[in-house]
Amino acid sequence: MSVELAILNKPIDIQGGALASAADTLDAAFLGALLLVPVHSTTCEIVDFLCADATPGALSLLGLAAKDLIGKSLVRRLSGWVGRDPLQLAQCVLRDGRPVDCAFDATAAPAYHTLRARFAPHRAGILMTWSDAVPRADISTRLREAERRAEVAEARLVDSFVASPDPFALFDQQERLVLCNEAWIDIFGLQEVDSVIGRGIEDLMAVAGRSETVPASQGYARWRLENRISASDDSYEMALADGRTFRLRERVTRDGGLVSVGSEVTEIIRQREVLHRALESINVRIGIFDPEDRLVVWNQAFARVAGEDALQSGMTFEACASINAARDDVVTLYDGREIDLEERMALHALRHRELQFERRYKDGSVSLMSETRTPDGWIVIAGTTITELKAKEAVLRARVAELDSARAEAERHAADLAVVTEQLTVEKERAETANRTKSRFLANMSHELRTPLNAILGFSEILKLEAFGPLGAERYRDYAEDIHASGNHLLSLINDILDMSKVEAGKYSLVLEDVALSDVVDRAARMVRGRAAEAELHLDIGPVDPSLILRIDPRAVKQVLINLLANAIKFTPAHGYVELVTVVEPGAVQMTVRDTGPGIDPNEVPRLLRPFEQAKSAGGQGTGLGLALSSALVGLHGGRLTVDSLPGAGTSVTVRLPRD
Repeated sequence: MSVELAILNKPIDIQGGALASAADTLDAAFLGALLLVPVHSTTCEIVDFLCADATPGALSLLGLAAKDLIGKSLVRRLSGWVGRDPLQLAQCVLRDGRPVDCAFDATAAPAYHTLRARFAPHRAGILMTWSDAVPRADISTRLREAERRAEVAEARLVDSFVASPDPFALFDQQERLVLCNEAWIDIFGLQEVDSVIGRGIEDLMAVAGRSETVPASQGYARWRLENRISASDDSYEMALADGRTFRLRERVTRDGGLVSVGSEVTEIIRQREVLHRALESINVRIGIFDPEDRLVVWNQAFARVAGEDALQSGMTFEACASINAARDDVVTLYDGREIDLEERMALHALRHRELQFERRYKDGSVSLMSETRTPDGWIVIAGTTITELKAKEAVLRARVAELDSARAEAERHAADLAVVTEQLTVEKERAETANRTKSRFLANMSHELRTPLNAILGFSEILKLEAFGPLGAERYRDYAEDIHASGNHLLSLINDILDMSKVEAGKYSLVLEDVALSDVVDRAARMVRGRAAEAELHLDIGPVDPSLILRIDPRAVKQVLINLLANAIKFTPAHGYVELVTVVEPGAVQMTVRDTGPGIDPNEVPRLLRPFEQAKSAGGQGTGLGLALSSALVGLHGGRLTVDSLPGAGTSVTVRLPRD
C-alpha cells in the first residue's frame, strides 16, 4: 500500500509507513483480503463484482498477479472459490449491514484445505477476507505484532517530519492540527502557545495575526482567513525579519484534511530580484516564456508595448501575441511582408532557434523583435527601436536611386543631344510647311467646297420636294434624297474639320447665353430620332427639368450631344438600346449617353479622344473627329468628358458641365 502527500508540489511515495500498515494488519489477521465493488443492474440487483484492491496475502493465496486481478470481473471466480452464490451473499451483506461467514475448499490454493471466508460491508463495497482454523489466540498475537510494527513506522514518519527544516503541518477534516514541526511553529510565532495540537487552523491563524515577534505572519493569517484553499496547490510567500523568505503551500488531502508545507526560497527570490533589476536597466524590451509557453519574466519596456495592466504572470504566449495583434496602430512584418496572428503562431510553432520580425507603428516608429529559443525550450522575446536606422537606410536608398537615375538621364541626354537638335530643326520646318498647307487647304475648303455644297443642297431640296412639279419616275426623287443626305453629311464633316482646326488653333469662340438645357436636349434628340428608328433601336431620352438654366453655347452643346448619340446609334446592333440621362449635382450637371453596343477596350479610350482616330469596330467609317471635337467643346465650357466601357458590355460617355 502507498499514499501520496503533496509536499512542495511534488508527489512523495511513502513505503512501509503508518498508512501502509493497513495491508500488513490485514495479512497478519487473515490469509488475504479482497475489496469488491458491486456492479448493479438497472433494477438495482448485483450482477457482478470488480476487484478494487487486494492484499499481498490474497495475491499469494490465489496465485495471481495484481494486474490480473485488480479491475477485473470476479463473479465467476468467486463462484468456484466459495462454492456458494456470491451474488446472494453480497445482497444479504448489503441488505442487513452485517457480515456473512462461509466455509469452502480453496481449489485455487492447494496448500490449504478447508478455509473460512467472510463477506463484510465496507464504505467502498464489500470486504472479503480468508482465514484458516488457527486458534484465535494466534490471531490476537499477529494483530498485536502488526499494531506494534505500525506504531514503530508511524513514530519514524513523525520523527522525520519533526526533524525537517522545512515547515510542515497536517490538519484533519475539521481543520484541527494533527501534526506539525518546530519550523512551522517558528515562522508563525506560536512558541508561546501552550499546546497547538488539536487547535483549529482559524484559531491558530488568529493568534499568528496578533504575533509581534513575527510580523510577516500577520499578512499570511489575513490571506489564509480570506481565501478558501482548493484541491490544487495554493501558495503564499512570507518574508521573515531575518531576511529569509518561505513559500507556503496548502492543499486539501483526499480524505478532506489539509496539509501545509513550506520551503525556503530566499536565494530564488534574491536571484529573481537581481534578474529584474538587470532587465530594467537595459533599453531593450524583454519577455521570457517557459517551455510551456507561459510568461515568466518581463520588464517595464515590454509591458508598455502590450499595456502594463494587460500582462500577467503565467499567461500564454498566444494571449500575449493576441494583445499585439488586436492593436490597430501596429503592423507586424516577417521577411518584408505583413503577417496576421495565425501566421505568427504558425511560425512560433515551428520552434526555430531564432526569428526576427519588424513592427511598424502609425506614428512612424519601427521596432525589431527577435524570438530566441534556448536549448532547454525557454523563449526570449527581445525588442529594440530601429526607427532612426530605418530612416537613414531609406534616405540612403533614395539617394542611391537618385544618383543612378541622374547618371542614366545624363548619359541619355548626352547621347541624344545631337540627334534631338537635328530632329527639332527638321520637325520645325515640317510643322511650318504643314501649317501653311493646312491653312491653304482650310481656306480652299471653306470657299471651294461650301459654295457648291450649298448649291447642291438647295437644288436637291427643290427636287426632293418637287417644288416646280413632278419629276416623273419615283427613282428620281430617291436620287434627290440621296444627293441631299450626302451633301449634308459632307457639309457636316467639313464643319467638324473646320471647328477642330479652330479649337486646336485656339480661335474657337463660344457664344455663351443663358439657355434652358431641356431645349438643347430636345433639339439634339429630334435630330437623331430618325436614325435610331432606321437602325431599329430603342432611343430613350430622359426628362430634363425645364427650369434648369445653364450659361452655355447652345450650338456647341447640341453638337456634342448629337455626336455622342450618333456614335451610340452607329455602333449599336439592331434592337439595341440607347439612352440619354441627365442628373443634376451640386455645382454641376451630368449628361450620360449609354448604349448596348460592342463596347471599347479601356486601353483604346485615350487614343479615341485624339482627332482622326477611329474605333476598330468603325470599319473605316467617318473621320474620327466626333469624340475628339466633343471632348474639346466640353473642355472649352470648363467641363469634362469621360468614357467608361468594356468589350461586350456597352459604352457610357459622360459630359459634366459646371452650373456656375
